Amino acid sequence: MKGDTEILVITGMSGAGRSTVAHTLEDLGWYVVDNLPPALLGNLIDLVNVSVKKVAVVIDVRGRAFFDDLTKSLAELADQGVSRKILFVDAADDALVRSCLLYTKVLSEFWMEFQRKERDCVK
Repeated sequence: MKGDTEILVITGMSGAGRSTVAHTLEDLGWYVVDNLPPALLGNLIDLVNVSVKKVAVVIDVRGRAFFDDLTKSLAELADQGVSRKILFVDAADDALVRSCLLYTKVLSEFWMEFQRKERDCVK
């Protein structure tokens, strides 16, 4: 029954820990979907309704075009008796900057290693 289903929308700043929240919820038994277009929330609930009662969806704020869909989808779920909550993950500016710099450094090192291996293959 849809009235037994709970959906948590996880959104927030890049680098604030959305993925960490999602992984933690998975460890706690939640069914988690990352980057689902909000227009598909109802379809997701229909698919998992029988076996899953706690669903979390990570929605990136950069997908601004989808936010009208999010409002509409959440209203439709409310009409069906689905419990809805939104978790906005944020952090201090300095923590967000550190996270961005760390990600950029890791990505940069990965890319340089990839290029080295690619050059070795070409030789």
